[in-house]
Amino acid sequence: MYCVYYENKSVFTILGRRYVTRDGDFPTFWNPLVNMDTNNFLRKLDQMGEEIPADAPWDAPHAEEWDRMTFQDFINKTCWTRAGKVFAEFFIAISVASEAYESSLLWFLWYVKQCGGVKRLFLVKNGGQARY
Repeated sequence: MYCVYYENKSVFTILGRRYVTRDGDFPTFWNPLVNMDTNNFLRKLDQMGEEIPADAPWDAPHAEEWDRMTFQDFINKTCWTRAGKVFAEFFIAISVASEAYESSLLWFLWYVKQCGGVKRLFLVKNGGQARY
């Protein structure tokens, strides 16, 4: 494994606006409703992931329902602001190099759980970028 050298901030562009963050921080939006939307989305991913057994995701209580849904379906159902939806689509794209419509919700929840949750997955230092 190689160490990832990380000294600067991250820059995100979402709907034409530039957001600068420190390692592991999610963008803070000017609109408080978007902040609530993205916070709800991220917390929900971790909460739902808690139900999934690491070694047998198909045994999760909602496995059948979640496996029939794409991650895009989940975004459309969960996020209620345009910027929140764009952020959610961005989140899966940078995490697994996949579009939201290409992955099942169950698989992505299991993946996030295996990485230690959304915060750990987003980190560079001691996070998903350095360890997985």
